[in-house]
Amino acid sequence: MTNSIANRRPPTPRRAYTLVEILIVIAIIGAIAGMAIPAMRPSLADQLESTAYALSASLSLARNLAVTNNSEYRIDFDRRENQITLRHWGSNRALDDLPQTPFHETVTPESHREYQVLDLDKLPNASTSVIHRVLETASADPVNSVTFTSLGGTQRQAETVIWLAIGKRRADRLYLPIHIAAITGLVTIGDPTSTAP
Repeated sequence: MTNSIANRRPPTPRRAYTLVEILIVIAIIGAIAGMAIPAMRPSLADQLESTAYALSASLSLARNLAVTNNSEYRIDFDRRENQITLRHWGSNRALDDLPQTPFHETVTPESHREYQVLDLDKLPNASTSVIHRVLETASADPVNSVTFTSLGGTQRQAETVIWLAIGKRRADRLYLPIHIAAITGLVTIGDPTSTAP
């Protein structure tokens, strides 16, 4: 019988990572993350379109409520506060309670005529988009509100256009139109442009 202890080889040392190798890997991961994170930020056009979709949804909600409830709903534009207000505008006070929506803040003042506020500054990915101008296309006159009727259209005779803007410097500024058809009340979002309205 042979001595099994004597025939054993000494264990080979396990290969471990050195501190230098670990630091090199961390540096590579940091460099990749440094390049990828800024690319994940939404562009100005993406932020502008994000705001346009939220605003379009609010306009469509007002139109749908008007048609469904056979009444009138109004959206007021506050350019200074960069927000819109949705409220029931008809005579049936039972319709003053508005459905809950994700980005609207519901306010019930002492008059108990509930309304909802959409603050564009609080939207995700849209913190710098602003209501630039709201116009009636036939006259090019500024307007402060749009009222949807029970047939789905607006009370105006011509299309209403809401112009959103983004960008601090005039040279970097982008504009995006949101069109509201007078007869149907349907909302369409135009393409971003660098040309001021």
